[in-house]
Amino acid sequence: MAVLIAATMASGLICFYLGRRAGIKEGIKKTEKFILAFIAFSNEFDAIMKEVNKKIKNEIERLEGEENASTKQFSK
Repeated sequence: MAVLIAATMASGLICFYLGRRAGIKEGIKKTEKFILAFIAFSNEFDAIMKEVNKKIKNEIERLEGEENASTKQFSK
């Protein structure tokens, strides 16, 4: 009887160990996939923000030009 209990406990321990290892490997794969997706998103976000900053800078320059033109017009 003791041998049967010990064998059952040993097989349970082996199954637990294998399942845990598989879970860790799966978790590592998911983490790597997440990191790659985040890097791709980060690069895309940086490119979009660069474009947005260009547009904002151009708009500010345009508004400053209009302001200077209207100031010159009223000062004449």
